[in-house]
Amino acid sequence: METSSPAGARWLSGLRGARANLVPGAVLQLAALALVLGYYYQPGVHAALARLVEIRKASGIGLGIASTAVFGGALPFLYLRVGSRDARGKRRYGWVQGLSLTGFWAYKGLEIDLWYRLQAHVFGGGHDFGTIAVKVVMDQFVYCLLFAVPVTVAVYQAVEACPDWAGLRADIMAPSWYRRR
Repeated sequence: METSSPAGARWLSGLRGARANLVPGAVLQLAALALVLGYYYQPGVHAALARLVEIRKASGIGLGIASTAVFGGALPFLYLRVGSRDARGKRRYGWVQGLSLTGFWAYKGLEIDLWYRLQAHVFGGGHDFGTIAVKVVMDQFVYCLLFAVPVTVAVYQAVEACPDWAGLRADIMAPSWYRRR
């Protein structure tokens, strides 16, 4: 199913990405479902998650920063470091890239905490359908679309491009960067 049109190439690229992420995505969804079911139907899970909320409240933003750095940056980097090699067999990701990604995800932990605090301040802390719906729309169609995704893509491009900063700058400044990436 080869195609020479740019739209067809983007479609195939997206399809390859979806296929590559199908199993990891399914595992994450099943883990989330298990947590939700455990919360409502297993007293031990409910108690452990309630304790985690207490720890989170006591630690302020520190736990969010640390956990996002570990689970968003350090662990994925270690996975990629072990499993990714270039065409010559050399490790694709170095320690500087790993520290950069871990630092970036620590920052994201702070950013996300502040974003959710802002939403709670503006829209309230209720758990009713209307409040949650507004927060989901703001999260998915404002924050992610206009800020989180472009910044994350640019950072990952920088990590991949290191040390070709001139090429990275030219790519990001191109008019179609957002659509292409």
